Amino acid sequence: MTYTYAGALIVPGAVTQGSDRRLKINDKEILDGLSKIMRVRPVEFDRRYSLEDTEYPVHESGVIAQELYEVLPILVTPASEDLGGEVWRVNYTGLIPYLISAMKELNYKIGELNSEIAELKSDRDAAA
Repeated sequence: MTYTYAGALIVPGAVTQGSDRRLKINDKEILDGLSKIMRVRPVEFDRRYSLEDTEYPVHESGVIAQELYEVLPILVTPASEDLGGEVWRVNYTGLIPYLISAMKELNYKIGELNSEIAELKSDRDAAA
């Protein structure tokens, strides 16, 4: 494992997190992922390494923590002296469950539309 000055963590294998059912309580399925994801603004930006830096040497993509906080505050850690930092932080891995929920919603809507198309085609063919 390597940590670079640029803030990158390089790992030669997978990074995993504990996700055992026995560690969790009060679990509720995310059913409104699409509406949440649609409010997230993905951006490209030039990033500096710290607030003190005057150059922006890295071009990246992501979200703005303060904007995400308005939509999904559970995924954002605001700047806090207690946490040893001045910058807001984003739990990007935490976006995955909302993306899964959004994909499931879209898949359901696609299924409904396909059924409607099939019904319209059938009605058209019957009328011809």
